[in-house]
Amino acid sequence: MKPHSTVQICKACGVVDVPLLSPGTGPHTVRASCPSCGAFIRWLSLLAPSERVARQLKARLEAMQKKAPSAAQLSYLQALGDAQAAPANMREASERIEALKGNTEAKRSNVPGRTP
Repeated sequence: MKPHSTVQICKACGVVDVPLLSPGTGPHTVRASCPSCGAFIRWLSLLAPSERVARQLKARLEAMQKKAPSAAQLSYLQALGDAQAAPANMREASERIEALKGNTEAKRSNVPGRTP
């Protein structure tokens, strides 16, 4: 594979050089290794950073959908003045909290004499 375009420091031998890339194993796409001693440097992804973030967010939301809302979420919803029925899962609770916080912040910024 082509070398990675930026130089890296090998923690094993101290060489500062462009790492060699080879196929990864398991969930890892690409392995960056020291060209001098062959030691592992780091895993690389073929995905753009924005795509990695989008996938992480999707996975987090899917995991939250499978869990019951936490006591802290329920308490916070109550403190925010939520009068709806209890949320079905953590994701719903989190989304409701964000919506209520947004409404609270909007109300605060509309108070006369207060600057946002």
